[in-house]
Amino acid sequence: MLVYSFEISEREKVYLSAGVIATMCDSLKSLRTLDKLKIKKNKGLFYKGSTYIEKENISKLKKIVSSWKGLFSEATQNFVLIGFFNTKIDDYERWNCNKEEVIESLEKLNVLCEKAEKENKIIRCRKLTVKLADNRGER
Repeated sequence: MLVYSFEISEREKVYLSAGVIATMCDSLKSLRTLDKLKIKKNKGLFYKGSTYIEKENISKLKKIVSSWKGLFSEATQNFVLIGFFNTKIDDYERWNCNKEEVIESLEKLNVLCEKAEKENKIIRCRKLTVKLADNRGER
């Protein structure tokens, strides 16, 4: 399963499913982000490698996350997100989601943003592939 890890340290991480990030993708393009060496600048998340979000954009990220949390709170308990067209399967990507899990992850990301702002830290975002024992397994 593909997830995105948002972190300010090795112990302080929040995971969001690829489906949730794909849904939020256009909103995230309002963020100005950097690569590890601060050479490449981007709008939104980098497709490959890590994305770094600095202080002025962390408050934007908080607003985006808060808005999406409000939208997802209107979803049914279990819902399906439809993503980008995948030529390998000749169909759109689909992600089965649990409302409580999505809301909880977005709340944790908001807390992480607040901590990063307070401690003047940078948030690193990267894609990870994880194996889950079941739908609620450890990441």
